[in-house]
Amino acid sequence: MEPISEIDGLPQVEVTPDSLLGNWCHWTPLSVGTIVTDEFIFEQKQFVLNSTFLTDTNDLVTYRTMGTWQLAGDTLKLTLSERPVDSGWPHRNAQYVIRMRRRDGKCQLIMEPIVYDDERLAEDAGAWLFPYEATPDEAEKNHATYREKRQKKVVLDGPYKDVSQRLVKVIPQAVGELEIPEEIFCVRLIFFDSHAPREDYKCIVRCLGERLRQHKLATEPAHNVSDALWHPTMGIAETLPEQDNGVFDADLSSNTELMQSFQVIYSLLEWDLESNMFLLRETLRRVSLMLHMSMWPGKIKRTDDFVIFPADGSNHFAGDYVEDMQKSVPSLKRKLLTERGFLKQ
Repeated sequence: MEPISEIDGLPQVEVTPDSLLGNWCHWTPLSVGTIVTDEFIFEQKQFVLNSTFLTDTNDLVTYRTMGTWQLAGDTLKLTLSERPVDSGWPHRNAQYVIRMRRRDGKCQLIMEPIVYDDERLAEDAGAWLFPYEATPDEAEKNHATYREKRQKKVVLDGPYKDVSQRLVKVIPQAVGELEIPEEIFCVRLIFFDSHAPREDYKCIVRCLGERLRQHKLATEPAHNVSDALWHPTMGIAETLPEQDNGVFDADLSSNTELMQSFQVIYSLLEWDLESNMFLLRETLRRVSLMLHMSMWPGKIKRTDDFVIFPADGSNHFAGDYVEDMQKSVPSLKRKLLTERGFLKQ
């Protein structure tokens, strides 16, 4: 396979049916209930997808999905013939735009989903990178490494787990109900310590319009653009929504169960502020990361560099938005923001 162009500065190679044959593996160190490893095995017109999940008890469970595949140009079509009931994969067919690049003498396969069943995804629905030709031994080595890391990571239980699961479901819906007339470039999940009023305690979902970003880009000195856009207490996340100012807050207060869990968290903050602020921040980071990989209603207009991540409204962590972005936003998105001058290096 000869290079035909470049992807991210690396040589791109032609994708053919023969070049797809074999094992491709993607290892994603995420939180409980998400995929740790996706392993595609492409055979002649048949494929097997082994998806490994991390359970609440820190165990790894693998589900196998099978079907047929067809390559037409740069579009890969998958049709499922066998699917485990609890696999978490609700689709019968899928289409991807695929590319290959060469790195360190090995081919990497990039699969960008564009259609699930008959529903076309948003342009930034995500990309899956399969960085090496995996063998069973290598896959198991990754699993073992992740088990070791997982034991050292924070486990979110009780109200934090409940808030995490509910926010992932309700945030896209609540943002969609706003019917925002313009593109949004960011959603900030604003959280507070126990100095906030108990009766109003919650996470504020603040959507920021693209024209607001362009205004900052035009009026702020270049060295200050990053802080103006992203700092939780000195940037535009602090801007309250007003008529036609490009700031929109989604209302989650009607979700009674969610509000009750936030009340429990507030009590925990009063009991031990430091430990529980850390857990709350970690919860919203994981929610953000999962929402970057989730499907959003098509009526929500988002820029191609759209991001969602927490904002420390109490400045408890001294405005450290850089770490929040690193833990919440995929690296390709951060790279794009940096290249465009929106995020400092």
